[in-house]
Formats: sequence, structure tokens, C-alpha cells
Amino acid sequence: MKSISVLILGVMFLSLPLIVSCTQEGLQGPASMSGGYTESSGLAQAVLTPVSEAKKLRDKTWVALRGKIVRAIREEEYEFSDDSGAIPVEIDWKAWQGISVDENTPVEIQGYVEYEKFGVEIEVKSLSIQEGFQGAAGAPGYIGPGSLAQAALTLVSEAKKLSDKTPVALRGKIIKAIREEKYEFSDDSGVIPVEIDWKVWQGIPVDENTLVEIRGYVEYKRLGVEIEVKSLSILGGI
Repeated sequence: MKSISVLILGVMFLSLPLIVSCTQEGLQGPASMSGGYTESSGLAQAVLTPVSEAKKLRDKTWVALRGKIVRAIREEEYEFSDDSGAIPVEIDWKAWQGISVDENTPVEIQGYVEYEKFGVEIEVKSLSIQEGFQGAAGAPGYIGPGSLAQAALTLVSEAKKLSDKTPVALRGKIIKAIREEKYEFSDDSGVIPVEIDWKVWQGIPVDENTLVEIRGYVEYKRLGVEIEVKSLSILGGI
């Protein structure tokens, strides 16, 4: 009985370093690296692929592409182009990592092929500026054609007719609070509900008499159209 107990303790002791190593550092095998799992077909191993070839790959295939983001289609969706063609790409705000990009910025994107109802697109998981080039001058994110930064000034009456996720800029007044983060915005053409997250305010004091410019996206909700505000500034200064 004693010899069996000693044998069991010996096996447990020999296994302990492996258990501690896996617990403290995560999977450390040949098919992984720190910061996430990267199997041979994963993001860190994504093969540089032309757009024309990426469109033919299977759903969820990891790819890397080099080219330019030539325009914004709607919120978080853009058109990416290289010498072989163009493809829609979806870029979440986290992927920008403080980088500013316009239609002339050469970038490398990595992500996976996504088959959607209307065709093939790339869901981008990382974005970087190609070596030897610089980012555009401006706020982080995309500032090229169709972007929020280039949104045309629009009247409230016209904004209500635009399609979902269209970027808009409006000038007028926030005349009342409806509930938390929800307000009523007004200009000479009408009123519309707007949603303003606390981060957007940036300490700016505003009341019902303050003339402001808001930029955001048209949002179709169950009860009607509203604007999801991404930036707010006071016209003529504070």
C-alpha cells in the first residue's frame, strides 16, 4: 500500500510543473503564441491574398490583404480595394487602435472571409499601415469619402428619409432630455430623437439655447428614426 501511495505522489509531483506552466501562461504549444490562439490557418499565419482570390475562399478562411480603404459604405462597413478588385470589409472600432486612415493610406488588414446574404465580405480583426507609409492627419478611424468626418450638413427633415446607418451632420439645438442618453434635437425643419453616450459630451456644457453641431448615424428603431451621435461641438465656441 505504501509503495502505491509513493508512486501516486511521484506522478503528481512530476505533473505539477506542466500544470502550473499551462495555468500561468496559457497554451504554449507549437500552434500558439501569446495574445491568443494562432493555429496554422489562424490570424497570425494568414496568407497575403489578392481581393480577387479572397472572394473565392471558403467562409471563415483567414486572410491578409494589402490595399486601400477607398470609401465608407455605412457605420463600420467600408470598401477595400487593391489592384485586383474591391470587396466590402467590416471594421469594428476596436480594430482601428488609434490609427487614422483615408482613401490614400496603404494598409494591411487581416481577418476572415464572411459569407453574407448580399455577397462576400471580410470581417477585419487587425489593421495596420503598410511599412514605410504614414497615417492620415485626423481623428482615429476612417476619414475618407463617405465617412462621418466628411458627412454633409443635413436638415432634420431630410435626415429622417435617409437609409439606416447613413452618416449625417446636423446643426441646431438639443431642446430637452427624454431619458438617460436620449434627447430631442431641433432645427428649423423639425425635431428628431438623438442618442448621446456620456463619452461624447467630453465635459461640454449644453442647454436648450446652445447652438451645436452633431455628427452621427441614422438609426432605424422600432418606434421610428433617430440619430446615434458620435461627436458634438458647440458652434462659435463655448
